Amino acid sequence: MFIRPDTPKIGDILKTTCSDDEDEGLEDHGVELDDGTGTSDIALRKRIRAKRQDEEGGDGGSLADLGICVGDILPAIREKHPNQKLEILVKSSQAPSVVLSEGKAHVTLNIDAELYIQSSQEKVGTIAAEIVADIEASTNAGKLSGTATIGTLSLKDKEGTLGLPQDALDNLAGLGKDFAEKAINDALSKGISLDMPAGIGGLPVSFSNPDFRIVDHALYVAADLSVDPVGLAPLLASQGLNLTPDQCSTRGG
Repeated sequence: MFIRPDTPKIGDILKTTCSDDEDEGLEDHGVELDDGTGTSDIALRKRIRAKRQDEEGGDGGSLADLGICVGDILPAIREKHPNQKLEILVKSSQAPSVVLSEGKAHVTLNIDAELYIQSSQEKVGTIAAEIVADIEASTNAGKLSGTATIGTLSLKDKEGTLGLPQDALDNLAGLGKDFAEKAINDALSKGISLDMPAGIGGLPVSFSNPDFRIVDHALYVAADLSVDPVGLAPLLASQGLNLTPDQCSTRGG
């Protein structure tokens, strides 16, 4: 999966030089470390901008609304490739693990996020991420909804080219965890339609009232099934069983 500058919500941060850097004359944008010895006050700046947004009525709908871009987070890339846009190729590094139990899906994902300069397609680094999350899901009125809790998000500079110590990556993971959890829960709260079009797969059937639940070591999926006798008759005839639509309806009943 590619994440590009035109990707909603996150695309606006995929640049090496932030507009605020020019407007405000900020010179140092490294990630603040746990012990307070980081090279900048990005965490404080983030809070100030978030507060300013609340006061001005901003909706805070994307990372860019906090005045953050990749150049803030990865100063080595900013210095080597100023005024550039980035693309991120996200791919799995291991097969995902899913354990179904007590109404939850316990999911473990291991992915690599490869960063490229958009104009030259030069690869500038890879962030390896491990994500462990619990997802609860249920159906209501034909929609799948639920909640997700990210228990673990760990990041590593896989090739050592990003210029960040592990402490800084740990802090970045904490910020990314909050955003990722919010994005997933926003999507789940709106609900995902489970409606299936009639005639799917060329079969004269339609499904309604879908029900989806997580049970121990399994998924429970149920739905009401309706068969169109007019469409079923020629399908049966092709198999050597000649019935009228009325006969199909009677037998189907």
